[in-house]
Order: sequence, then structure tokens, then C-alpha cells
Amino acid sequence: MQNIFEFFKTDKKALIFSKYREGEKLNFKDYIWLLKNAFFYELPKAFILGFPSGIGNFLRNLYFKKTLKKLGKNPVFGRNLTVLGEKNIEIGSHTWVDDYATLAVSFGELKIGSRCHICPSSYLSGGGGLYIGDNVAVCANAQVLSHSEIPTKGKSMAGPMIKETEKGFKSLPIHIKNNSFISVGAIILPGVTIGEGSIVGANSVVTKDVEPWTVVGGVPAKKIGNREK
Repeated sequence: MQNIFEFFKTDKKALIFSKYREGEKLNFKDYIWLLKNAFFYELPKAFILGFPSGIGNFLRNLYFKKTLKKLGKNPVFGRNLTVLGEKNIEIGSHTWVDDYATLAVSFGELKIGSRCHICPSSYLSGGGGLYIGDNVAVCANAQVLSHSEIPTKGKSMAGPMIKETEKGFKSLPIHIKNNSFISVGAIILPGVTIGEGSIVGANSVVTKDVEPWTVVGGVPAKKIGNREK
């Protein structure tokens, strides 16, 4: 699994962005690569991801069968998805990735099981490794962050315009086990395991492991009940 430092050393687009960020002049070959990437990858991808109706889902199925690391049977893909790092993503059978969801996996990896629903406008970051079991719902506007900037040793948290060596961040795997339910607006931070059958309440911030078949809520999230098996 590639980490952020390896990504910025090997990915062509990341290398060009790094030059731009540091104020270096882009050369002719850089512009030619960007032009070819726009016409032969980004524009067709934008057309396919935005195409409406069942035909749009059909086109997205064809596209993701070619580009994802692994794709199961009969998935559903909504409109206007943001998908970064297709080669690092695996999705099981009968899983629905809904409108405006973001799968951010330029580095790291993301594995989603079967019969899952990744709801509209949810955000999945696979930078530290994100592993979702079967029959899991990640509800609207939830954020699952296996890679996140954090305050550490005085380093910056100002985002992508800062060199990676100067930023404070945490990359640790997140595991969401079978039959779990991540409610609207919940945030799950790096290194957390969500136990089988558990429920994370709306707008909660999960900083520690959640035991199987429990209900947690709040900021930070704490146990507030049990769920029947």
C-alpha cells in the first residue's frame, strides 16, 4: 500500500503539482502531459460520472470495471461522484455508491464489501487503509478519515499547499465491520475499528474503537446503549 510520501515521488500529476506549488516553472513536456491527461482521461471521466439515469449507471459500471482494482456484480453508481485512485479501490457485489460521494484514495487503499450503501455526499478517505465489511451503511455527509491532518510537533495543518514533510498528519487503518451503521454527519478518525453490528449516532466524532453490537454517540463518541443481535 502506497503512502503519501511515495505518492508524491511517483505520481506524474502529483510531481507536476509539487513543482507548481514550489513556484518552479513547468516545462513543455509537463504541459503536454496535462493536456493529454485532460482530453483522454479527465474529460471522458467527468462525462461518464455525470451522465444521468440508468444509462449513466450502465456507463459507470463499464468504466469502473476497467479502472477499479476489483468490482463485484451488479453495483450501483450514482451521479457526480468524486473518485481518486481507482487502482486502489475494491468494491463488492450489490453495493450502491450514491450521488456526490467522494472516494479519496490517491494513495492507500479502500475495500468496500457487498450489499453496502455509501450515501450521498459521504466522504471516504483511504489514505491510511479503509476496510468496510458487508451490509454496512455510511450515511449522508458522514466522513471516514483514515488519513487526516492533526496537530503534532508544531507542524502545519494548512492543507495541500504545504510540503508533506512540513505537515502534521495521521495515517492509520480504519475497519468498519459487517452490519454496522454510520449515521448522518458522523466523523470517524484514523485508527478506529467499528465493531460488528454497531451504530454510530448522528454527528458523532469517533476517536476510539467501538465494541460490537453497541450504540455510540456524542463528541467524542461514547457508549449510550446496546443493539440486539
